[in-house]
Amino acid sequence: RFGPDRTEDQQKIFGYIPFGGGLRECLGREFAKLEMKIFAAQLLRDYDWKLVPGQDLEMVVIPTPHPRDGLKVKFSRRVKS
Repeated sequence: RFGPDRTEDQQKIFGYIPFGGGLRECLGREFAKLEMKIFAAQLLRDYDWKLVPGQDLEMVVIPTPHPRDGLKVKFSRRVKS
């Protein structure tokens, strides 16, 4: 169902449940979580990370701590020796 008000700032309880819940919970939930962990591990192992200079890194703490304007990072593949 289309809900144009879904982008409002109001937080609705159970408004975001990506894998569903209860008896109808997504069967692929644990597989998807494992895939995300593997992807993150490969980024850490195979790439060098550098912050893009000139960013405003002012932090916002709600709902979780993060830079107000996001965080721009440049990835470059590591050379295997």
